[in-house]
Amino acid sequence: MSSANEGSLNVRKEINVSAAAKDVWALLGDFNSLEIWHPAVVKSSLVGDGKTPGDQRTLSLPGDATILEDLISHSDDEMSYSYRIVESPLPLADYVSALQVEAVEDDSSRVVWSSAFNANGVSDKEAIDVVSGIYDAGLESISKKFE
Repeated sequence: MSSANEGSLNVRKEINVSAAAKDVWALLGDFNSLEIWHPAVVKSSLVGDGKTPGDQRTLSLPGDATILEDLISHSDDEMSYSYRIVESPLPLADYVSALQVEAVEDDSSRVVWSSAFNANGVSDKEAIDVVSGIYDAGLESISKKFE
């Protein structure tokens, strides 16, 4: 997760899931699947195939807010992808993130969501709290889908 404008703040969250890594990746590996598993995303639309660097997704949030994101990398073999926020109402700048699924055992896996960013118009703590809240909500939703 390195970038010329990489942020100085970091958030890393992970959750263990009671499902095989390949099954979790089948849900998360689609760059355009956030509307299926993240409760804050009302709709996700994609330009590209979701596997090619430069592909873009637009996330629609409640209240007509949108987030535009660019895919940086995608690997089905490594069960990971990274992306950057291009436009967003969130109080963040230089946001670069990675989502990865790791096998723990045959029937369990770990989802790791991490990022580097800078605060934009708010304190560092407030920016970290915003990202942490987004990750916590998404990871909790993923866990519930595999209960």
